[in-house]
Amino acid sequence: MPAPRLRRIPRFPEPAATGTVTVRATPADAYRVVSDPPVVIRLAEEAHRARWLGGATVAAVGARFRGHNRNGLRRWVTTCRITDADPGRRFAYEVTAALGVPISRWQYDIAPTAEGCTITACGQRRSRAIRTGGAAPSRAAGQR
Repeated sequence: MPAPRLRRIPRFPEPAATGTVTVRATPADAYRVVSDPPVVIRLAEEAHRARWLGGATVAAVGARFRGHNRNGLRRWVTTCRITDADPGRRFAYEVTAALGVPISRWQYDIAPTAEGCTITACGQRRSRAIRTGGAAPSRAAGQR
């Protein structure tokens, strides 16, 4: 009897957050901001500090940076690896937590417009069941 076929669980399922803004900047200028974590961190909600790792100073596929995050009293550190670095067009990175567990992917697509460009951000998170080893966390315990 053949082994049962397992359904593949996508590494990063449907987007958890998307948004588009129009800015009066060239795609190249917009890319320089979104692809520089220590600079773009000033616009972030939870992230409050970022620094390049391994001697990296600019966005390049494979380059890494560390993010320091906070939400209320909760604090955590992540390591990010750049997966897409196409100046003026796309910047993306995968985020891992302790022990290299992948938790999200962020992608910024830039498109020229008559007055500047649009930046579309898309954040994808691993499903709650995957992030917690198969069990959904308890809301009563204050976990989200």
